[in-house]
Amino acid sequence: MKNIFLLFISAIVLLGFNSCDPNEEIYDDLPNYDSVRLANIDKIQPVENYTLTEEDYELSSNESVANYHNFSESSPADEYLAEIIDQLFLAEPGAEVEINYDFYNPLYVGDTLQAYELDTSDYTNSYNNFDDYDDIYIFLQGYISNAGRGDIIDLTYRWYDGYTDTLTNTFVYLGNDDWSITYVLNNDDYEAMEMTNYPNFSDIDVARHRIAIYLETLNTDVMEYQYAEEGDEAFILYDLYDDGLSQNIMHLNKGEYEWNVIGSLIQKTAALTASSEGWSFVPPIEFIESDKAPTREYTLTESDYELVGNGNYYNFDVRPGANEELLSVRIDKISTILKANFSDLAVGDVFLVHYDIYNGSNETWDITLEAIAKE
Repeated sequence: MKNIFLLFISAIVLLGFNSCDPNEEIYDDLPNYDSVRLANIDKIQPVENYTLTEEDYELSSNESVANYHNFSESSPADEYLAEIIDQLFLAEPGAEVEINYDFYNPLYVGDTLQAYELDTSDYTNSYNNFDDYDDIYIFLQGYISNAGRGDIIDLTYRWYDGYTDTLTNTFVYLGNDDWSITYVLNNDDYEAMEMTNYPNFSDIDVARHRIAIYLETLNTDVMEYQYAEEGDEAFILYDLYDDGLSQNIMHLNKGEYEWNVIGSLIQKTAALTASSEGWSFVPPIEFIESDKAPTREYTLTESDYELVGNGNYYNFDVRPGANEELLSVRIDKISTILKANFSDLAVGDVFLVHYDIYNGSNETWDITLEAIAKE
């Protein structure tokens, strides 16, 4: 009896030792499909549109993104967004999702470029003047090739608005070849906003509040702010004193009833596509039929047909009245397949695609598709 008791105790001790093995070893012994299931246990099915939460940003490996809950020029979404989505959504090959995220995009006054006065050779019309700001912006794009975001320039030009006048105004470079005219506050403007001691602000919140209200009654040769329509934008240069005088720029947007200051955080939307390797950040792309020379070539596989619901016969049925009779339907399905297989898709890629069809007999057809930016 004593020996039986000792045997029983030994078995319990051995069982205790075995139960101390780490979970990682258990997971390593699971079949592959179980390991995948465990890795995806907290993920959800992809949705059409999703807005990141603060908790989502904290999943990022980038310290700035995780701490400040936004992306920025130094921590771009195209590098750090996909890793977050990989932890949130199941990567079903071919799936697409639009992600709304915050982007930190402050606009600071950069360099003041040398002022310029246009001569007759600078104008593109026979009247030697401008009557549309877009024409001025086009001129600046060609005249200044190395501007930095926030750089400003004083431009003197002839302007036609019922009659021709010579104007001098300030323009700011917004990046991505975009310029905008700005209004520079003068002494009269500060006095009108009850900044009577000095022609500047000493508190940025006061500046935002008063400038937004002031624009409701302001009309200048830059813009008739008083009569602006909903959606119009304005850029205002103002002086701020904070341990020294500095020039600042304010971006405003006209709402339904009032001007609203646009802060440094803006919301952007990105498109991500899932493949067997996970989620990848891609520019919004669509495919159109093209006669350009192919840069890439691909032949559809059985798994490709399964992906788009054609796994029974592994082809497209193009008979009259059949599912893939229309070319547009085939292009949509092939587009889904290409996005699922190529995480490095780029605008300008031209694919020669070979695919099987059934039209009463089995054949292989070709189509050339070009990747273009989706509007």
